[in-house]
Amino acid sequence: MLTKEKYILLAAGILSVMASFELIRKRRFARMLIQGGAFLAMLLTGMRVTDRELTKIAAYQAYIGEKQPVACQGRIYRKEVTDDQTVLYLKDCIFQVKSVNYSCNHILVYFDTGQYPIGKTIVVKGVLYPLSEARNEGNFNEKAYYRAKQIDFKVKQAKLLGIYGETNWFAEKLFALAERLKSVYQKEMSPQNAGVMMGMVLGDKSQLDSEIKTMYQKSGLSHVLCVSGLHLSVIGLTSYRFLKKRGGTYRGAGLFAGSLVFCFAYMSGFDVSARRAFLMFLFLLAADGMGRSYDSLTALAAAGVLLLGGNPFLLFYPGFLFSFAAVTGVVVAGKALAAGFLPEHALLKNILTSAGIQLMTLPLVCSFYYEIPVYAVWINLILLPFMGVVLGCGLIGGILGTAVPRLAHLILWLPDLLLLFYEKVCGAFLALPCAQWITGSPGRARLIVYYGLLAVLLFSAGKRTEGQKSTGMRKRLCLGGGMVLLVGILLFPHKKQMEIDVLDVGQGDGIYLCTSDGISMFFDGGSSSVSGVGTYRILPFLKAKGVRRIDYWFVSHTDADHINGLEEILQLDYPIGTVVFPEYGYRDASLEKLEEEIERNGIMICYLKAKESLRTKNDRITCIFPTADYPVEDANAGSMVLLYETEGFRGLFTGDISKAEEEWLTEKTKLPELFFYKAAHHGSNYSNSEDFLKVLSPEVCVVSCGANNRYGHPGKDAVAHMEAYASEICYTMKGGRIRIRKTKEGFAVQNYGKPLEEKVYPVLK
Repeated sequence: MLTKEKYILLAAGILSVMASFELIRKRRFARMLIQGGAFLAMLLTGMRVTDRELTKIAAYQAYIGEKQPVACQGRIYRKEVTDDQTVLYLKDCIFQVKSVNYSCNHILVYFDTGQYPIGKTIVVKGVLYPLSEARNEGNFNEKAYYRAKQIDFKVKQAKLLGIYGETNWFAEKLFALAERLKSVYQKEMSPQNAGVMMGMVLGDKSQLDSEIKTMYQKSGLSHVLCVSGLHLSVIGLTSYRFLKKRGGTYRGAGLFAGSLVFCFAYMSGFDVSARRAFLMFLFLLAADGMGRSYDSLTALAAAGVLLLGGNPFLLFYPGFLFSFAAVTGVVVAGKALAAGFLPEHALLKNILTSAGIQLMTLPLVCSFYYEIPVYAVWINLILLPFMGVVLGCGLIGGILGTAVPRLAHLILWLPDLLLLFYEKVCGAFLALPCAQWITGSPGRARLIVYYGLLAVLLFSAGKRTEGQKSTGMRKRLCLGGGMVLLVGILLFPHKKQMEIDVLDVGQGDGIYLCTSDGISMFFDGGSSSVSGVGTYRILPFLKAKGVRRIDYWFVSHTDADHINGLEEILQLDYPIGTVVFPEYGYRDASLEKLEEEIERNGIMICYLKAKESLRTKNDRITCIFPTADYPVEDANAGSMVLLYETEGFRGLFTGDISKAEEEWLTEKTKLPELFFYKAAHHGSNYSNSEDFLKVLSPEVCVVSCGANNRYGHPGKDAVAHMEAYASEICYTMKGGRIRIRKTKEGFAVQNYGKPLEEKVYPVLK
C-alpha cells in the first residue's frame, strides 16, 4: 500500500534520477538544487517513517511476554513449506493478548502441515515467541535481524481458526513453479548440489548441507547462494540483449526482460539484494529506452532511498549493507583502481575489480563474521566466470524438466559437474595455511578510519592527467602499499588487557579469561538448555573478541553442562594449546571420551594437582581442590577449584562443588578474600554456604544459570548468603554476559544487556 511518505520518496527519487539523466534541461546549478531538495525530502521523510515505526513497536512491545497464548490475524504474503512444517509470513496483522487488540508489522506463523494459499487472510491461535536478543558479543541477534524484515514475533503451535479473502493467484503460480523446480533438482542432481542449486535459483536454503554452506562462507562465495544482482543480470541482461539483437524494440524487449526479472525475484522471495538489483535493472532499462547514459552509482543511490523509505531498519540489515557495498566496490572502487593501475590485460582488470569489491566489503565481513577468507579474491576470480553457465543451465534445465524430465537430465549434468568443481576448488584453498584469519569485531572507530582512508586512496587512484596511457611504477607501488595498509588496519590485533567474561550459556558454565600478560584461558564451556552452545555462543564470542587461540582450557568436571560446548569446538578445529584436568578428579566414561577426542586433535593434556600453579609473567592460577586425601564420589564433588591471582585481583572458579567440599576447603585451606567469586553449582542452595562466603567476602558474585531452569537456580538461601557477604551479585540469566576488566581506577563490572551501567571497584590490598 502506497502511503503519503512513500509517494514523497518516489517523487523525490524520480526527480533526482531525472536530474542525473539530464532530462531536466536546466543549468548544472539548477539540477544540483533539485537533487539537494530531493535528498532533503528523502531524509526528512525517512526520519518521520522511522519515528512512526519505533512508536508503533513501543506501543505493544511491553505486552509481549515469553511463550504466552495469543490470537492473531494477518494476510499471507509468503510461505515456506518443508517436509515437517509450513511457515507463513503475515502482514496487515492484528494480535490479541489478554483480550486487548494490537496492530503490528509482520508475524511468522508455524504450522505442522496444511494448505494455505498466498493472499488469504487467516485467523490463528498459538503460543507467542518473542524474538531473542544477543546474550554475548558475537552472538546472533534474532530481534535485530527480523526487525529489519519488519517481523515482530513468531507464533508456534498454531491452530487455524478461520481463513477468508481472495487468493493471490500470481504468487501461488510462482510458488508452485518453485516447488516443481525443487523436485527436478532433487531428482536429477546429487543431494548436496541440489541444495546449492535451490539456494542459487530459488533463494531456498532449507536443503543446503551445513558443511557446504560453511565452506562457501569461509571461501568468500556465500553471495552466490542468495539471489542478487549477479543472478538478475545473467537473466535480465541476457534476455534483453538477445531480444534486441533479434529485432525487438526497446519497449518490447525491456518489458519482457523486466517482467522476467520481476517474476524470478518474486519467486525467490524478493529479499533486499534482489529488490536492489531489480530497481537498478529498471533504471538501466529506462535509461536505455530514453537514449540516455546509465549511471550505476545514481541508480544504486536511488534504489537505496526507495528501499530505506519503505523500511528504515534495513540500514542495519547485513544483506542490505553487503549488497550495496559490493556494487559500490564494482562501480567506484574497481573503476578507481583500474584508473590508477591502468591494467594492460583483461585478467588484471578483473583482479582489480574483485579487489575493489573486497576492499568495500571486508569491514562488513569483519563486523558480522569476525574473520576473513584470505583467498577470497582468487577463489572468486576462478569460479565466478562459470556462474552464468551454472545459473543459466540450472534455470533452463529446471524449467524444461518440469515438462520433460529427460531434458532436465541432459542439461543439469553440466551445473552438477561445475558445482563439484566449485567444491574441489574451495576445499583446495581452504586447505592452504591461514585460509581463515580471525580479526575480531573492528569497532566503530576503526571502521571510520578504514573507510576514510579508503576514500582518500580511491580518490588518488582515480585522479590522473588527461591522455595518460600508463601509470608509473612509483604510483602503482603507492596504491598497492595503501591497499595493504587498509587491510592491515583490520588485521591489526586488538590490544589485550586483563579481563574476565562470564558468558550467558543458559544453564551451564562458560568463562573466558585474558590474563594481564595477554594469555587466553577458558573455563568449562557447556549448557543443558542451549543447543549448539559451542557453535553459536562460545565460538562466535571468541572470534568477536579477536581470540585466535585458547592457550589453556580448564575443565572442572565432565558433566554435559560444562563440556558439550568444548566438544563442539574440538570438532570445528578451533586452535587450543592445552586442556587442563584435575589430577584427582572423578574419572568416568565422559572423561575418557573427552580425553580421546582431545588427543585425536593433537592437543596437549595437563593434569593439575592441588597446590600446583600455572604461572605467567605477572599472573598465577592455582588448583586448590580436589586433593589426594579427599574422597571424590561423583563428578560434581570432584570439580576442580581454581584461584586466579594478579595484581590487585583474586578470583575463584568453583565448578559444581557442594557444601561438603566448601566446608573441607574452609577447614583445610587458607582461603583469601576475593574480588570475584563464580557462584558454585550455578547458585544452588546445596552450595554457596554462609561460612564459605563469609571467609571469601567477595566484591562481586556472578551466577551463571538459565532463566526459568528446572533446578530452581539460583536458590533463595544461596542468594541470601551472597547478599550478606558480597558487594554485588550479577546474573547471566538477567542481562547476558558479565564482564570484569581492569581500568586505571580499579576493576569495572559490566552487564552486556546494560553496557552504560558499568560499576568500578578499587583493587584489593
